[in-house]
Amino acid sequence: MKKILNHLPALLIVLACCCIPFASNAGGARSIVMAAALPGPNYFTISAVDTASITTTGTHSQALVTGSPTIGSVKAWSTGTYPTVAVTIGALTGTSSPSAPTVSFEKSNDGGTTWVAWQLYQPGTTVTTSTATAVGIFVGQVGDATNFRIRGSLGLTMSATGTVAFFPASNAYGVTNAAQPEVVADQGAGNGASPWYNFLVDSAGTNVAGVDSSHRVLTYDTLAAGAAVTSNAGTNLNTSLLALESGGNLATVATQTTTTATQTTTTATNTGTIAGAVSASKMNVNLSSGYGSSWSGYPLTPGTGLTTVQTVSGSAGLFGGYLACVNLTSAPAYIEVFDTTGAVTLGTTVPTYEFVIPANATAANGAAANLSIPGGLVIANGIKVAAVTASKGSSAVGTAVFGTIIYH
Repeated sequence: MKKILNHLPALLIVLACCCIPFASNAGGARSIVMAAALPGPNYFTISAVDTASITTTGTHSQALVTGSPTIGSVKAWSTGTYPTVAVTIGALTGTSSPSAPTVSFEKSNDGGTTWVAWQLYQPGTTVTTSTATAVGIFVGQVGDATNFRIRGSLGLTMSATGTVAFFPASNAYGVTNAAQPEVVADQGAGNGASPWYNFLVDSAGTNVAGVDSSHRVLTYDTLAAGAAVTSNAGTNLNTSLLALESGGNLATVATQTTTTATQTTTTATNTGTIAGAVSASKMNVNLSSGYGSSWSGYPLTPGTGLTTVQTVSGSAGLFGGYLACVNLTSAPAYIEVFDTTGAVTLGTTVPTYEFVIPANATAANGAAANLSIPGGLVIANGIKVAAVTASKGSSAVGTAVFGTIIYH
């Protein structure tokens, strides 16, 4: 007996090795070693594409995956008492021909013999998927399954790493107090298709409310497929402002709209009055002095152009602009208009009006300008004009500016 006890540790090691569920077979495949479901994170690495598993077609064209997968192509867990799984694909690379490297999310209801694709939800989107071709975060329910796995299903070569975490129902999506409503996910009335519902359930397991794939909050009564979404106004909602007037519009909105329309009409009326006053003012200033519509032209010929101050009119009237005033210099020329009959000293006497005639790149070609002032500018005394080389300058142009001054 004593000898047996002395050899007991060695016997236990032998027995343990014999019980490990690992067996090789032809074609580079092995049986699946199931890891226990732990809250996580459980790190995984997939280094190969599964070419050894067998896919057959079941009822309603359901794809059933069986057999021993290629070594390194699968990571599997027993779900235990954890109905919620969260998968993070941290890296996914490989050869993209003939297909992009793809990992599949699969569950088994018979202890890991038969597997089917399983849809997981991508938080922050409305997408549910059973595959991943790039990095991402995926969440779903596996409470009705005995096992969950990630399998390299497509591609020529594969390298995928990430983490898997399992949560109890009371800890799903971060709700930690089992006495409070908790969030669980379900496929909803679509039986595996849209809409995807996230339910709020109370501590007794009764559905309270949910959010569908369009992010609408639904009460339990409306969770059935196709049911209308209803809401209760509650006792603290002031509904007096929601009353409808006879036309079917909100009464307060209709009243305010009418008031706004009235104010807009009043504004338009006032604007018309202002416009009329401005127009009348222009008429009083420019045309009501008895000048009629007759205008005269004061010629500035090349021989008698503006090189000195010239008198256009010795009495009150209107300055109407100029026609075809030509500047033959390579610098701008400034036409200065003085409302006076007295002496004008360039650079000292401030012009009443001033206009510029642009220069021309080729001086000999000249640059012409026209100025038409409808109604004219009122002149109280007389009109004298000059052309200078700078604004309010003291130097007259050396080369005459010529054209026609329009006046009344």
